[in-house]
Amino acid sequence: MSVTLTKNYGDLTLLFVSDIHGMWTELETKVNTTGLDSTDVASGWATWAMVTLEKDTDYTMGLTSSGIVRFYSTDNTFVFAHDTNAKITYFKINGTEVAQVDTSANFKVKKDVFFYNRSTVYGLSYLIGYEKPVLVYLTSTTIQVEQNTNTAHRTLIVFPSGPIAVTEDISATHKFRKLVTSATANGYSTSHTGAADSGMKSGVTLTANTWYFVYAVIVRGGDDVGNNYIMVADSVNPTPGNWSTLDTSYGSGGWVYLGMFRYGHGGAQTTTMVPFIQDHQGWLTFTGRAASGNFFGIRVASTTISSTSYTTLETFTAANSGDAAPANVSIIKGTIRPVGDGDSDFHGAIRITDGSDVTLWELPSFGSNLSDNEAHGWEFKLPNVGLKLKGRRGVNASEDWDVTAYISAVLDEWV
Repeated sequence: MSVTLTKNYGDLTLLFVSDIHGMWTELETKVNTTGLDSTDVASGWATWAMVTLEKDTDYTMGLTSSGIVRFYSTDNTFVFAHDTNAKITYFKINGTEVAQVDTSANFKVKKDVFFYNRSTVYGLSYLIGYEKPVLVYLTSTTIQVEQNTNTAHRTLIVFPSGPIAVTEDISATHKFRKLVTSATANGYSTSHTGAADSGMKSGVTLTANTWYFVYAVIVRGGDDVGNNYIMVADSVNPTPGNWSTLDTSYGSGGWVYLGMFRYGHGGAQTTTMVPFIQDHQGWLTFTGRAASGNFFGIRVASTTISSTSYTTLETFTAANSGDAAPANVSIIKGTIRPVGDGDSDFHGAIRITDGSDVTLWELPSFGSNLSDNEAHGWEFKLPNVGLKLKGRRGVNASEDWDVTAYISAVLDEWV
């Protein structure tokens, strides 16, 4: 059997999608009605040294998934055929196979996958085990980001737009991996000029007893624009409702939240960064205390109990400042310390409730009849749900008593 096509195409003829569609329709009309088989059409009916399809145009080869176009390298021919057997698709560069899609639709690569336009030597196989680096406390005014690679002074961060690694010896400089709170961050805006620098976001100043949130931000302006990032301390927390604000400040896909620090212990020492250790699970544990504090952490309540009925002493609201934990904190860990305010016996009870006054933690009774210096600390660990600290004096106690509460650690769910 043979067929004659209406049109003939010579070597180096530019073909458009309409030509392919028309040729295919004509073939199916002139050949059998059950499918286009290689036995019905000579294998060399359509031979070109080069075929160019119209750019950026969708086209269909055949009407079913079994209609295929196959290239035979033995005689440089393209053949339209009808084949129901799945074939392997190979991807080659300069004759070397780099990937394939096998007959079970598995995508297999023989080379590691790297990200376009990112100056990183870390491929996809390395990034599978990637852990976002944590913040490291250095001094009361300085933090750094953890080194998380085998290369000295190098930290890798995977941004939504791809991974970036920066190398900086923070013992000599502070530009990318080290943040000093006295500096103003530069380079995070497309309007910035000059050298990049980590620091406080422009317009954000340190305020007593306030939480600040640290972001790794791709450098978008100035001398170091490109595959570099800096650390920026901001007053905007990383909860989803603030993502659009952060996108406006740092560019969509151009920022990653690293963690937070607290400026001020509460009580007497309110204007110094609280020392901390941050882990990869999101816990921020405080390792220092105010000069007048009895326990590590942040002092959030200190008051006298005189009523024999439960009285609310403190409410731990979700806020970025004051005696509170921000909205990105899911669990609060702390210590409560009661102590007498005189020389005779004192006793009472303490409880912590949620915002609806449901009791979550309770010390039903405690006391001492020795002196106001004898007291103990009791630890609690509770969800950050508008907690209320309540206390009462014992009915038969001879004196009032004081209570002090501390936050010793918080679980940051966005780390």
